Amino acid sequence: MKTLNYTSLTLVLVVVVAMFLPVYETWVTEYEVDQQTGIGISEIYQKGKDGFIVVHNGFGSYYAMGSCFVTLFLIIGMLFLPRENSIPIISIILYLASLLLLRLGMINLGKPFDDKMLIGFYMILLSQTSLLVLSFYKLRKLNELDRFDNY
Repeated sequence: MKTLNYTSLTLVLVVVVAMFLPVYETWVTEYEVDQQTGIGISEIYQKGKDGFIVVHNGFGSYYAMGSCFVTLFLIIGMLFLPRENSIPIISIILYLASLLLLRLGMINLGKPFDDKMLIGFYMILLSQTSLLVLSFYKLRKLNELDRFDNY
């Protein structure tokens, strides 16, 4: 179980690092460029004559911030409440909802924008999926240990 905890903490560190990396880029018009400020924007560059590409890091993405919340929820559950069944299930529901909202945010009247996911998105996606799998694995192993201890 110690190795599982260290692996989980390493995956949390990957999520934290991915928050500072580019998560996605999206197209904005010349008139919207002035509104694109803040900690969530890592870069803005021009594409063509009338379009700009805005690169968002993890702090500019509700998906990434939601993933941080789910990661924190999962790691607290895995380290301090390992026998709680509801934590991994609630985490999966929250994570799938954030993925659905991300996809819905990319759709404009049924037609996707030129949005492109970048390295931070894939790091968060893989580490979050791994954390969810590890939480169910740990829960199953603890339930098996309880079953064998009762005999």
